[in-house]
Amino acid sequence: MSEFRSQLEEFEAAWKEASAESVFDNLPDGKYQVGIEEVRLENAKKSGRLQLAWVLTVTNGDYAGRKVFHYRGLDREESVGWMKREIYACGLEVESILDLPDMLPELLDRVVEITLKTKRGSDGEDYQNCFINKLLEAVGPDAVGADDDPFVF
Repeated sequence: MSEFRSQLEEFEAAWKEASAESVFDNLPDGKYQVGIEEVRLENAKKSGRLQLAWVLTVTNGDYAGRKVFHYRGLDREESVGWMKREIYACGLEVESILDLPDMLPELLDRVVEITLKTKRGSDGEDYQNCFINKLLEAVGPDAVGADDDPFVF
């Protein structure tokens, strides 16, 4: 394998500085400020249920840059309420669920507060739940003070 040695040499310094800590481990329970990087409507791979899949990125603190993956499934009427509350908490008011797919891009780049909380399931396994609490910062036409009135602060 010495044939790769010369190619690897240029990465030696970066290797020594890089953390070996997993970026896929759950973050500690608590509140985090995150940016909405991606939101998509999809069918879950395992159950096939309809769900919103969120990719969130921590924007500050010790875990800045870490990803949080959040899934909100639609499998009963109660779950519709959870999904609607999260969408509204992000500052997006959707009149009809049928409009949701076309409006999801409006959520991108908004900054929201989330809470992560670990819970033990009936199978004895620990699961970390993600709850979207509130909008912290919006971009684009929905942003606070984004209108043309110079007297709005």
